[in-house]
Amino acid sequence: PFSTWKWLNLDFYRALCAEAFDGWTADPQVRWINDIYGDIRIAGTNIVFPSGTIDPWHALGVTNTTGRMAQETEQPIYIEGTAHCNDLYAPANSDPASLTFARQVIANKVSEWIKA
Repeated sequence: PFSTWKWLNLDFYRALCAEAFDGWTADPQVRWINDIYGDIRIAGTNIVFPSGTIDPWHALGVTNTTGRMAQETEQPIYIEGTAHCNDLYAPANSDPASLTFARQVIANKVSEWIKA
């Protein structure tokens, strides 16, 4: 649903920060952040990256279309019809099938890593 909000862009967030933080105008230090945190080349193993289609943050996350992961044990999971952190909530009968499937993939991965 957020894709229709064309005004929700970088200029909007810059103005919001300037208003909230008394004239703040600094741009994010993208290169520094990528150097420190590794952009999509994260120096870790046994990581699952779940994100949902109605999560406004999914565009900044690791998704199934991100490309080849740096480590074989990294697993992106893009969950249709969910929002931020839905995979962490207790299962419910009203959960979409995509969320149930994602939880099973996550559980299988964790089980695989524990056994290794």
